[in-house]
Amino acid sequence: SVREKSASNVVEKLIGKAPEAVCDPTLLLNRDEWTRLCVDRPLVNGKYLLVYILHYSFDPYPSILSLVDKLARERNLKVVVLHGLKDGYSIENSISFDSIGPLEFLRLFRDASLVVTTSFHGTAFALNFVRDFYSVIKRKDGSDNRIADFLSVCGAEPHLVEMNDLENLQESSVTAIESEKLMEFRDRSIAYLREKLMNVSK
Repeated sequence: SVREKSASNVVEKLIGKAPEAVCDPTLLLNRDEWTRLCVDRPLVNGKYLLVYILHYSFDPYPSILSLVDKLARERNLKVVVLHGLKDGYSIENSISFDSIGPLEFLRLFRDASLVVTTSFHGTAFALNFVRDFYSVIKRKDGSDNRIADFLSVCGAEPHLVEMNDLENLQESSVTAIESEKLMEFRDRSIAYLREKLMNVSK
């Protein structure tokens, strides 16, 4: 099995057989199961926009910071930065968490009013916790398209924003249909993994 449909296509070209595309391991738990692991206390008072930007596959700076500033002003949200920004960049009056553990990581996503991220796992946790979010990617037909693959499976493409189209934002609220499709994807993945593991144990 593989995590993305695009990876399944690559493997099929190599061996002539398409492996099952199952969800990322973090998505095997639902939001209630993850919530039970969160730290008990809130880490930020009031409503906030959570910024989680990774730049190993492409560099979204400085455009993504203009997007964050625009959204924070429009929605009257504090800005919380998780794991820092690229050297040389900053967001005025933001709250920064540069070094936290996994339980604090979960709490920051769970409590956010809006998430802006370039990360697959940032996207996964935002959708799983039913948070408004935008996932910024270089382009939809790029080589690292696992975010686009995942959102397509969940019918959540409106949350996807290409770098050259940051002004054209669609609705950021997670819909009941998107949550239901995520649940279906999780259930299919768990059923497949259980079946294969039972076959191995025999």
